[in-house]
Amino acid sequence: MRFVLVGEIIIDGKRKRTWPRDLKRQIVEESCAPGVSVCEVARRYDLEPSQLFHWRKRFRDCSPSASEGHLRVFA
Repeated sequence: MRFVLVGEIIIDGKRKRTWPRDLKRQIVEESCAPGVSVCEVARRYDLEPSQLFHWRKRFRDCSPSASEGHLRVFA
């Protein structure tokens, strides 16, 4: 079992969570592993797949032509 510390706020019945940058990076890396489904990783962390795709786009290009081991991080 995995425990994740995430800030969570509920406003007007909608949940808004904040994720630490390092954890986002770890989740993105997991989703980029060969043979791993983005939806599978998103479910593991109780994320919407669209949110994970957004993080992937923001942190790194997971295409095979991307240089391995390097993340692009935007503030």
